[in-house]
Amino acid sequence: MRGFSLLTILLVLGVIYVQTATPQERFKIKGPKESSEPVFCFDLINKGVAKQGDTCLMKIVDAFPTQLPIGYVAAACKRDKLEELAENGDFFKQLEKKPVPVVIGPYSNHQHTHSNSSLYITDHHHLIYAIFMMRGSYLPPKYSDITERYVYATIQRDYSTLSKTNFWNTLIKNNLTYTYDEFGKPLHNFPDSLPSSVMYLKNDPFRSLAYFDRRQGGYGKIDQEFQEFSWANYLRANSFFSPLNQYTDLTSFDMEAPTTKKLIPAAVYASQQPDAKNLPGFGHGKRQNPECKYFK
Repeated sequence: MRGFSLLTILLVLGVIYVQTATPQERFKIKGPKESSEPVFCFDLINKGVAKQGDTCLMKIVDAFPTQLPIGYVAAACKRDKLEELAENGDFFKQLEKKPVPVVIGPYSNHQHTHSNSSLYITDHHHLIYAIFMMRGSYLPPKYSDITERYVYATIQRDYSTLSKTNFWNTLIKNNLTYTYDEFGKPLHNFPDSLPSSVMYLKNDPFRSLAYFDRRQGGYGKIDQEFQEFSWANYLRANSFFSPLNQYTDLTSFDMEAPTTKKLIPAAVYASQQPDAKNLPGFGHGKRQNPECKYFK
């Protein structure tokens, strides 16, 4: 009788819950145990527990570049896509899927967050520049302040104990830094000629053309450092694309974008010619949807 009474009580309680609980509560399914919230990279570094493979948060003002040029139009296109994701509520999900690779290196005088080390990004410069350019009332509250904007980062290596000279020599040896300027020429006074922030990168219009060339199937993306810079230099050497030479100003999107768009079909054609066969990704092109409406 006692067992039956207990069962009756449980059934009654269950009926009451079903009647009073919201549909969301009633049909909520427990997923896998959520991982702990990510912490900022400098919290790990300052505690001496940062290690290779850690994923953490990094403020974009703390991201020191390892290259000088970017393709401004390509970055602006990424910005438009990110703003669309922010408006739809998918922005941070996308950032988490694409963490920025970083190495811990010697302290820089331009450090924003207090630490004895600095973070140097070895890829995704266009992504971070695009985040710098984001605007709109639908941005997350903290993102209205540029100094508070952050990305997910993955620590590749800890080189913080190396001298400045050995640090940069190590990056060069491991193809983790790009030592050429926005004209495809070797940088003078490297690494001091690198900017102190992604905000001060230089525009290489051929880097943008190479980006859109790939997305239209001119060549295929492969896992090789600075692949698109190789194609940018290939296109730069072709006089047909010389109209782009006038666009090195980071603020000339309205003038550069139409010229770039007009040249994309010719870039795709040029990238499929025999003289490009030794470039990375040749013959493996696959057309992708543009990231921004302007190039659709």
